[in-house]
Amino acid sequence: MPKFAYSIRDVCDLTSAGRTAIYAEIKLGRLIARKVGRRTIILESELKAWLAARPVIKEDAVPRS
Repeated sequence: MPKFAYSIRDVCDLTSAGRTAIYAEIKLGRLIARKVGRRTIILESELKAWLAARPVIKEDAVPRS
């Protein structure tokens, strides 16, 4: 069965973003989270929307090795 909601730990693992950064995005209202009891969860649709809203890096802005 596919997941449709993720814990903060799951979101960190999926996005490689840190816990502090995820909570900062929630506090700023850019990432919508919900409470289920004491747990904070993020719906898959909210995570996808947040990721889609992140800035796109232009090719010339990426450092070359």
